[in-house]
Parts: sequence; structure tokens; C-alpha cells
Amino acid sequence: MQTETPSAILRKSVSQAEATSLESLFRQFVESSALGILIADSEGGITYVNESLCRFFGYERRELLGQPVELLIPDDLRDKHVVQRDEYLLDPQKRVMHGREVRGLHKDGHEIIVAVGLTPLAQGSHLKIVCTIWEVSSSRRAEQTLANFFDLSIDLFCIANTDGHFLRVNPNFSRVLGYSDHELLERPFLDFVHPDDLEATREVVATLASGQPIVRFRNRYLTARGDYIWLEWNARMGGNNGVIFAVGRDVTEELRFQQELKVREEREQAILENTPAVVYVKDPEGRYLYANQRFVDLFALEHGSVTGKTDLEIFPRELAEAFRSNDQQVAASRSRITIEEQAPHADGLHTYVSVKFPLFDAAGHISSVAGISTDVTDDLRNKELQAQLQIASTFQRKLYPSHAPVFPGLDLAGSALPATHLCGDYYDFIPIEDGRVVLAVGDVSGHGFGPALAMVEVRSILRGMLHDHGNRPLSETLVRLNELLCEDLPEARFVTLFLVEIDTVTRRLHYAGAGHQAHIFRADGNFEVLNSTAPVIGLIDSISVREPEPVDLEAGDVLLICTDGITEAFNSRHQLYGWKRTIERVKEDRTRDAADIIRRLFAEVSEFAGQRGRADDMTAIVAKAVPNSPACLARDLDTP
Repeated sequence: MQTETPSAILRKSVSQAEATSLESLFRQFVESSALGILIADSEGGITYVNESLCRFFGYERRELLGQPVELLIPDDLRDKHVVQRDEYLLDPQKRVMHGREVRGLHKDGHEIIVAVGLTPLAQGSHLKIVCTIWEVSSSRRAEQTLANFFDLSIDLFCIANTDGHFLRVNPNFSRVLGYSDHELLERPFLDFVHPDDLEATREVVATLASGQPIVRFRNRYLTARGDYIWLEWNARMGGNNGVIFAVGRDVTEELRFQQELKVREEREQAILENTPAVVYVKDPEGRYLYANQRFVDLFALEHGSVTGKTDLEIFPRELAEAFRSNDQQVAASRSRITIEEQAPHADGLHTYVSVKFPLFDAAGHISSVAGISTDVTDDLRNKELQAQLQIASTFQRKLYPSHAPVFPGLDLAGSALPATHLCGDYYDFIPIEDGRVVLAVGDVSGHGFGPALAMVEVRSILRGMLHDHGNRPLSETLVRLNELLCEDLPEARFVTLFLVEIDTVTRRLHYAGAGHQAHIFRADGNFEVLNSTAPVIGLIDSISVREPEPVDLEAGDVLLICTDGITEAFNSRHQLYGWKRTIERVKEDRTRDAADIIRRLFAEVSEFAGQRGRADDMTAIVAKAVPNSPACLARDLDTP
């Protein structure tokens, strides 16, 4: 037996040490490799795994050793993998990371995508398969995320060239424009641009080609529906290869909203500038930020000259300090107030109802105080006038007879229904000596205070003359009344008047009419007209009055004296109520008592005219002969 020399033994020891060192280094490399490494035997049993592979699949090393490789493959691929493994073992070839991707199964059940390389390794008579595995799910997810961002974005992403063609478009192009990708890619994109926007779009492409980016460029694109929408673009060149990367978005609704907002602002501005109210805004220091045209016109200022001024520079000190105090109250309370304020006008101080309220900035701080002031001077004056009218109306009603006098053989009634607060009509029952009574119905031309005052004067003069000169003929009374009224009535103002003097014992009547008439409805159904005997009074200094024959009232006869507010009432079809309806109404009701005749006549006229058709006062007196007087009964019996 040959004995090794010491030098040979030394050389062998060095080689074994180197080998051991190399093996240790190799194991360290395999364990720390970023690649997953798995070694399986020919039956597919796992004999080795490194840490990276355990990390990829979520297992501990001890959980994999001895297990079949199919543990790492999804259920639906396991049988197929066994077949592929057996086929591979028939002709094992080295396949180093050739890029093939397969589906792996993580321990928690989710699938991962891996790239696999195969290397056959013979160990004696045994064959081992070394698998190098790279987990590509994370990079694939990143790529997919990028693709989703491109494809699923609600914006329009595209890649184009400076020759004017799309190279790639995302799906939102089809959704927004309605074209297929093929239609968009086969035609120059300028074909879709509105003719009025072509030149600007060409200039933008040239700008991009020069290397400058484009921000918020807008043009109109033709849709497959045939209409145009507005797109807004941000774009830049992608290097020196002539490729443009662009992002667009549909701003049609935004522009429409902006246009509507502009129209709304212009409309609101027009309202502010044309409203009869005074509108203004002041900063916290009391300087005007805005005042509308009404403010400028009322206070004789130049438009725009108000801005920056305070109330002290526009109004008297006392008023300005009051305005400032009210503004400070709004700021202190941070709420709206409604207050009366006064401001100077050319005709004196006017009263305003001011609504003042704070305006806040985004941080919730008061940025200004706004006000809307409405001139209520006329309203206050009208309220005062209405109050005066109410007092005058109450006073005037007291001048009418509170009730008709009662005489045997006569049923008397009278009523006045004003069209407004004050009445220009007049009616009266004036008892005079020897059992006689004068019935008077008059109508002063016009409406309002003037005619009402004239009516009071007519009543006063007429009552005075009849009480002092009860035996004077009615014709002389009209002449004298005319002389007195001509001195007092304004020009073109006049009075119509009908006077009837009735002997309450004999029921014989004398009458005089100045531009006014009356009617007698006989018990047998006939009627007579008592015509005017003189012109209207108050227009000319001297009038002549004829003396008509006296008229007797028989039992059941009805005398009606009324004003033209009854006959001249009209309905919605502009038809007059007229004398014909008046006569028919009274004839039908002549058997009723005097008050009921008037009440039913007024009711029918009011119903006929409605709310708008009765523009004049309605006044009437009814005198009805009733068989209660012995003298009348004797006369009636003597009549053949």
C-alpha cells in the first residue's frame, strides 16, 4: 500500500477546504437569491426550496419539503401539469427563465403569476429538476394599474403624432365621441375638429412640435351623433420621436353652465340696476363696495363715484351716523335686521324700510354688510290718506238720513251705496210745514273728496232753504241753489238733482228736476216718467225751470228716484244694466215694501256688474202709496 507523501496530503487538504468554502458560498448565494429556487425529483416531490420561494408562496420550508410540486399549482391546472411534467421528463431540456408565465397558488388561496425556468440535473442515476421562479404579479399589477388608468379614465387619453393622426386612444374617446377606435385611428384627427377651430388647432400642434406644452386649449369635436362638444386639452411632446401625449376632457356642460351663470349674473345685475329699491354693499369700515343705479339717481351721484365712500361723504352727519349704527348692529348680531331709516330727497325726507344683512367669506367672517332699502313714503302717505278717507266716510254716512220719516199713507225708504270710501251721491228726506216732505236725490259729477264735499254743501244749502222758505216753489229753490253753487263749485263740476214735494195727507206731489228724472210705477202695471225740468246746476249762473203739473199717487203706486250708478253699471261683456232692466225689476217688485224694492234692485245690479263693473255710486229713494190715510181713502172713493 502506497503511502501518501506529506506534501500530497497537504495539497488534498487545501482542495477539500476550498471545496467546502465554495459549497458554503454557493449555498449562501442560493439562499439569498431574489429568485425562488425549487428542486424536485422525477416524481415531482419537493426536495429543496429557498427562502425567496417560500416568501412567494407564503409557506414555511418544512411545509413544502416532501410535498408534490402540484401543491403550488391551482386545482384546475394540476392534472394538466402532471401530464406536462411526464412529457418533459421524456426529453428534459434546459429552459432558463425563458419568460413563460404560469399561474401559481399561494398558501392563502389566491393566485399569483410567476415566470418559471427549468434545468434538468443528473445525480448519478437519478434526475433532479431545478426550478427557478420569479413572482411577477406585483409588476403585472402595476402594469395593469397603468393600463386601467389609461383605459378606465373618465378623461380622454390619447397618443398622437405631429402628422395629425391618433396612435392610441382610450375607451373614453368612444364613449364621449361615439366613434369606434378604428374610426378614430384611421382618419386625421383634424377631420373631427369644428371648421372654426381648425386654424387654432393647427397652431397648437405646431407649438407642441416645437417642444412647448399646451395647457387648457379648447376646441370643438364632431360626435358620431352629428353635434359638437367642447374639449379642453393639456398636452406635451414625448421626447424627440414626434409623439404627442394629450389628456382631454369634455367641458361642454361646464361651458354651458358658465354661460348660464353669466346670463344669470347679467339678469341679476339688470334686476339690481332697474329695481325701484336702493341696493348697496359696504365693507366692515362702512365704505361702499357697490351701489345700484337707483341709489345713484336718488342721491344725485355719478355712477361709480359711490365706491370707496362712506355715508358721511354722501349724507348729512346725523343720518350718516344712524346708518353706520344700524350697519354695526348687523355686524354685531351677525343676523338680518329690518328697520326704518330716513334719507333726503329733493322734496324732503323720505322714509325707507331697510333690510340689512351680513355677507360672510369662506372662513365664516363677515366680509360686508348688504342692504335693500325700499321707499315707503308713498305707502305711509296712502295709509294716512286711507285713514282720513275712513274718517270722512264715517262722517259722511252720518249726513245721510238714519231712517226714513213715517207718514200715514206713505212707505218711504232711501239708500246710498258708495263705489269708494266717499260718495258723491246725495239723498234726503226733509220734512217741512203743513205735513209736507221733500224727497231729494242728487249726483255730483266726479269721485273722491271734491264731489263728497260738494254733496255736503248741497245738503246744507238745500236743507237751509227748505226750512226757512218751505212755501217757496221747488223751481225757485233750484234757481237759488244754482246761483249759490256756481260761486263755489270748481270749473266743469256740476250737480244733477231731483226734488219731490209730497203732501202726506193728499199724496199729491210737485217736482222739479235739474238734469235728473224720476219714475212712477202705477199699481195697474203702467209707469210714467217725470222728466227733468231744468238743466244741471252749478255750470251756468242763471237757469230757467219750468213748472210741471202736480201728480197724484194712488194706493199701490211706487215713485222711484235713482242715480245713474244703477243704470250705467256694466257687466264683463260691457253691457249696461240700463233703464229697461231697472223698470222691469221695480215693476216686478212694486207690491213689496219700499225698503225691499231698493234692496233687491241694488242686489241685482251688483250681481250683474260683478266686482269691476260698478264704477259709480248707487243711490235711490222709493216712495210707495199705501191705503192708510183717511183723506186719501175719501178721494179714492170719489174717483169715478
